[in-house]
Amino acid sequence: MKPIIGAKLVRYADDFVVLARYAGPELVEWIERIIETRLGLTLNRNKTQIVDLRQPDSSLDFLGYTFRYDRDLRGGSHRYLHVGPLWS
Repeated sequence: MKPIIGAKLVRYADDFVVLARYAGPELVEWIERIIETRLGLTLNRNKTQIVDLRQPDSSLDFLGYTFRYDRDLRGGSHRYLHVGPLWS
């Protein structure tokens, strides 16, 4: 199976995020194979999730930051990726 073009893996210590425009079964299988075979790590499937930031009210918390799309501050229809500190 060839690598998934455009998918980026961001790793910090034992946490990682994969950034991709599409998260289908091929991408999931590729990620699992790379993480478990090449990197020799075991995925914690209870903590593993796919987040579609295009969906309303979805967000991703990673390394103390929250990533989410917010509406244009001027009330327009444009959305932007907001990255801010994680609030607990």
